[in-house]
Amino acid sequence: MSTIFVEQVLNGFVNGCGYALIAIGLTIVYGILSVINLAHGEIFMIGAFVAYFAYAATGSYAAAVVGAVVVTTLFGLLIERVIFRPLNPQPRINSLVASVGLSLVLSNGALWVFGGVPRYYTTPLTNDVLRIGFVSFAAQRAVIVAATLATIAALALFYRGSRLGKALRAASQDLEACSLVGIEPGRLGAVAFALGAGLAGVAGGLLSPLYTMTYDMGLLAVMKAFAVVIVGGFGNVTGTILAGFLLGIAESLGGGFVSPAYQDTIVFLILVLALLIRPTGLIREHLEENI
Repeated sequence: MSTIFVEQVLNGFVNGCGYALIAIGLTIVYGILSVINLAHGEIFMIGAFVAYFAYAATGSYAAAVVGAVVVTTLFGLLIERVIFRPLNPQPRINSLVASVGLSLVLSNGALWVFGGVPRYYTTPLTNDVLRIGFVSFAAQRAVIVAATLATIAALALFYRGSRLGKALRAASQDLEACSLVGIEPGRLGAVAFALGAGLAGVAGGLLSPLYTMTYDMGLLAVMKAFAVVIVGGFGNVTGTILAGFLLGIAESLGGGFVSPAYQDTIVFLILVLALLIRPTGLIREHLEENI
């Protein structure tokens, strides 16, 4: 019983890595621009498919992840410049509606380009098993955890140690005030979208060997990411990270000890309870104080 419990917790931690990375991207964009991008899940989907094709071409898992990050980062810059920047002066509901349209365009475009047949691949790490005491853990999952923690650490160093990171933190407090002291809002918006999309690409690339890839996989991903963001505290990166891991572990334990059929339901049940009990989230919002 204890062995199964520990393994379920570890598997949930791996799921939480993906949830946290996707949700951090949502949080960064919202914290800087107050824009809710419902197409963020499709960016994760693009990252997963890019990783699939990159691995097929190179046979390198590292190249697959790097390819996913590069493509999604560039895509984030593109949609910020073409779609969201022109909508900045308008009411935020216009950006939300535009993101819904973009989500539909991307998912249907993926259906047209990639087809409706699910795709999957494995790496040599998939079959390697690490044993620590009585617990077995796939090497693939260990790499995902290590890479996720390294990415989060690098993000924290970027925000704390670089001028651009400090500018992003300041913009999350007051974007208009930043513009008065010479910080260009358009540049920060582009960086926020690129950074958020790149994190979704990291998640897509890292997790792609574990899941079947489909054109509509982004929908459930963004729904769970929003649950993570709300439970963690909208606009709060630290809370988002904690909530990502907590929801991933809760989902895994529910699937392992209750029923896999209710696995997705558990995440949204926790969301409802969080809204009823602590609507401000685990940690009150604000990007600048919590990264």
